[in-house]
Amino acid sequence: MVIYFTSPRTFSQDTQRFWLAMADQAGVALHNRQLIQEAAYRAVQMETAAEVARSASALLDLDDLLNSAVALIRDRFESYYVGAFLVDETGEWAKLRAGTGEAGLILLESKYRLKINNETMIGRSIHHRKPRIALDVGKDAVKFNYPNLPHTRSEMTLPLIHRNKAIGALTVQSDEQAAFSQTDIIFLQTMADQLANAVENARLYEQAQQEIAERKRVGEALREALERTESLYRIGDAIATSTDQQPTFEIVLGKYLRLLNLKWGAVSLLNKAGDQNVVRAMYRDGQPVKTNISNPIDVPLFQYLFKKPMPLVIGDVYLHPLTKDTQTMRSKITAKSMLYIPLVIRGQMMGIIAAGSIETDHHFSHNDIETGQAVADQLAMWLENQQLLEETQYRSDRLQTAAEVSRAASSILDVGELIDTSVNLIRNQFGFYYVGLFMVDEAKEWAVLRAGTGQAGLIQLENNHRLKIGGESMIGWSMANRKARIALDVGQDAVRFKNPVLPDTRSEMALPLISRDEAIGALTVQSTEPGAFSEEDITLLQTMADQLANAIDNARLFENVEQAQKEAEARLQETLALQKLSQKLAGTLQVDEILDSFFEACTKEIGFEYVQFSLVDKYQNRVKAIAGIGVSESNIKRANRSLDSDDIMVDIVKTGQTEIITGWDDRFDKETFEAEGHGNWVRVFTPITLRQENIGLVEAGFNKSVQTNIRNAQLRSLKAFINQTALALDNARRYEASQRTARREALIKEITTKVRASTDLDTILQTTVKEIGNAINSKRAYIHLVPQQKATSSPGGNGDAGSRHSAKSDTVAKGSHNGGQGT
Repeated sequence: MVIYFTSPRTFSQDTQRFWLAMADQAGVALHNRQLIQEAAYRAVQMETAAEVARSASALLDLDDLLNSAVALIRDRFESYYVGAFLVDETGEWAKLRAGTGEAGLILLESKYRLKINNETMIGRSIHHRKPRIALDVGKDAVKFNYPNLPHTRSEMTLPLIHRNKAIGALTVQSDEQAAFSQTDIIFLQTMADQLANAVENARLYEQAQQEIAERKRVGEALREALERTESLYRIGDAIATSTDQQPTFEIVLGKYLRLLNLKWGAVSLLNKAGDQNVVRAMYRDGQPVKTNISNPIDVPLFQYLFKKPMPLVIGDVYLHPLTKDTQTMRSKITAKSMLYIPLVIRGQMMGIIAAGSIETDHHFSHNDIETGQAVADQLAMWLENQQLLEETQYRSDRLQTAAEVSRAASSILDVGELIDTSVNLIRNQFGFYYVGLFMVDEAKEWAVLRAGTGQAGLIQLENNHRLKIGGESMIGWSMANRKARIALDVGQDAVRFKNPVLPDTRSEMALPLISRDEAIGALTVQSTEPGAFSEEDITLLQTMADQLANAIDNARLFENVEQAQKEAEARLQETLALQKLSQKLAGTLQVDEILDSFFEACTKEIGFEYVQFSLVDKYQNRVKAIAGIGVSESNIKRANRSLDSDDIMVDIVKTGQTEIITGWDDRFDKETFEAEGHGNWVRVFTPITLRQENIGLVEAGFNKSVQTNIRNAQLRSLKAFINQTALALDNARRYEASQRTARREALIKEITTKVRASTDLDTILQTTVKEIGNAINSKRAYIHLVPQQKATSSPGGNGDAGSRHSAKSDTVAKGSHNGGQGT
């Protein structure tokens, strides 16, 4: 205590004792107050320690515990800042786990940590497991450099020690100089130790909770794994025991969706052409549904999966860039969140497993995706096995069909039958849409269709379908280049097929028929599938086509030999028949007998059902039938036409051409055609020629129910028979003419003898009338004499010899024959 006076003054002993007594009393009072303050401070420390202890016992969450402790210490001790650090798993760093105020938030966000060494207060305190005080006054003054805590003037660090191990530290900072003492350390260290125990308990609790959660998670994971394994086993079992794709897809998809607790999904595969992704199985509302949905592969989603065949999750198909613009595809699904898992075979995406949720941003877990990949792998392996099996079966079927075609080719020697059998066998066994076979024509300019399957084949055969060799057609190119060729309506070089009788063709393969290094024809094989043929098909089917070509060539050779033999036999039969007819014709000079022999030869030797013989009558300028067999008498009578008409009979005589007619012709007489039923006939009209002159015609033929065409051999025999018959008729007519001449001359001689035997004019006239009537078989005969009135002499002779009579004649003689009145 210091007392100042303004003037000099002397202090007595009593005064000094008084002031000493006053000072002592003041000192005691101050000491008592200090003791009271310290007691109050200690009470606050004790109360804070008790609250920290209560918090430690009440809070089991480590972060809540530390945040509560630092906040309580700062509030109770009115500190500037309090922070709690914990040693990390490595034991090298002390990480800030709780801090007060704005500074604490900033440091926590920056994941503030300090190295456990002697360089920092916290690091040194933890390292040595001892508390430490730092002040900015006194002999060991410290300059604090905390950017986020600029007002710190004193700092105390207290290690958090549990079981003699430092697990962390507390930093308590004040904005007052020399704010902390060793007494504070002694007291607060006890609190720090309690906090350390609480922290360790919270850690143990947290570990226990983590272990419980881990066990629960492991149990849940084990349950999910068991369920997933069981589902995968069932899926694998279903796949292993199934051979049909449709039920397999439905089973696999249904089990996978149930595992994900979803109700919408689909399995889709690329079609054979590779241009469409076709849905093969679909679930809606948890139930399988039939569908024919297909999507082109050029949409962004499929293009992305082709480039990156990995699972893809889309949170919202209406907003995602891969699906938002694909309105057609989105309209066919009801889900919003999608999981797409590609089916990959030999490194290429061949299809997709899709699972969807009606919720936006549905969470597809890692297990969901892994399970889907496992399902996709199993399904892909099964599909690959199926594909290999189908390819093997496909090759086996084609080899078997090729063998059947070869067997048929080796057993059939008739070219027409061989061709028809082969095209139908190829179409039926391979399941093609159409098969046609072309052969080279004699000029080697055209490929002519010789056989075609189905109605399209019949139509093209009736139209005499042919293609230019070397032209723009598949067949023409194939034959000209002697190479097989494939045309598809898919891919980069797509072809559009325009054959109106084959509207469903989507793929075509042309195979040249090569025998003895020469293209003798070609096969066209057509399918309704866009990409039905491959290079392997060319190799297989070309071998079959080569075998077929050799078989056709062999059949042709056999047919030529057989045809030559048949022709020789036919010519022999024709010669014998002609010889037989000639013998018969040589034995008669009667026209009726000649015609009967001709008709017999035509019907028996040639086989005609009917024959009609017609001759030209020059005096009447007509052509008319004189006899026939197998035709009605009325038909023979009607066959009488003027040579100036347009009738078929006249046309044949005038042109000298042979015509075969199977139906109506405008040159026919319609009345006769309809009356005689000629519509059912197949007929040949051929001229009768004698000395290069057409003297008539022969009509012969069949009813169509017996024979539909007239063969060349029949026509050849008919013409030979006609020539022989024409000569025989000419001889018979000449004979008849000579006989008539002889009879006439004998008759004249006889009449002359009788007339000359009488000198009486009346007797002469009566004898003449009577003999002339008998000679011409007439019942009446007259002789008229013209009376003379005036004779006029001719210039060079007797007037009587050249006289002309103009007066009316008088009957001077008449006679009767067979009792008739003569005229």
